[in-house]
Amino acid sequence: MEEHIPQEEIPAPNYVVSLKSKKGRYSNEKSHFPKRKLKRRREVPKPKIPPIIIRESDDWMSLSEKLSTKRIGFTKASTIKDGIKVFPSTSMDYRNLIGFPNTSD
Repeated sequence: MEEHIPQEEIPAPNYVVSLKSKKGRYSNEKSHFPKRKLKRRREVPKPKIPPIIIRESDDWMSLSEKLSTKRIGFTKASTIKDGIKVFPSTSMDYRNLIGFPNTSD
């Protein structure tokens, strides 16, 4: 049979002097390791897809219909003095939009 030892009689390990220091941080006072500053992780920026300017775009409605039938996605399109600036959604949409005028219907 196991003998029950009261909680007060169990010796505490000698390497943990206190769990909480005066500053409120958890520490091991017997540690001989120098304190290191934690480095923040730098977020990797998402690749930016450049806009495409469609110069010969007199009829935007028919052009946007053709883009949707070919399933070429874009997030934004704005008119500028040279034509229409189109921002593709993905890199694959960018490639398809670059070759769009050259492909036949």
